Amino acid sequence: MAADFATQVLKVWSKGGDAWLSTRMLSERPKPHWNWVEGDDPRVKWNDVYQFVSQLRTHNVVSSTDGFVLLEKSDSNMQLLNMLIKREQVSIMSVDFATRENRGFT
Repeated sequence: MAADFATQVLKVWSKGGDAWLSTRMLSERPKPHWNWVEGDDPRVKWNDVYQFVSQLRTHNVVSSTDGFVLLEKSDSNMQLLNMLIKREQVSIMSVDFATRENRGFT
């Protein structure tokens, strides 16, 4: 999922667009009125979202209470996003390799 996000952001940036994040994602814990249900999707945990987003450089907050923040098109953000994509590709290749190994392919 993070690799999908990274791919989309890099695609938008390559076309001269901007990427915005909800300021909610910058909160250590979700507020009850946000209706976040931990475990609703077992692949997504709030702490993982927060830890990931907190690494990104942002600016231009629009309405700090429940608004959006611009994802900075910086070298550090681009490196982090590209790393996520590469990590996903390595993971997929590992699964593919293990599958072929188990079927007797070399």
